[in-house]
Amino acid sequence: DVLPRGAEAVARCVPIYEDFKGWTDSTVGITDWNKLPKTAQDYLKRVEAICGKPIAMVSTGPERDETILLHHPFEA
Repeated sequence: DVLPRGAEAVARCVPIYEDFKGWTDSTVGITDWNKLPKTAQDYLKRVEAICGKPIAMVSTGPERDETILLHHPFEA
């Protein structure tokens, strides 16, 4: 679960691919988790599971206010 050191060791790594259902609705500007398509929520939950850490925020566009804040990233 840790990236090995050195190019030779990394060259022996085998990627694990997972398929996910996509979504066609735009997510640009969404600021509420419940308004994300379920397939987008499922994808993000899987990222959390793989990383073993909760996602604090999700950007949905280039502007600062186009963000879903799931929990404050600097508070316990």
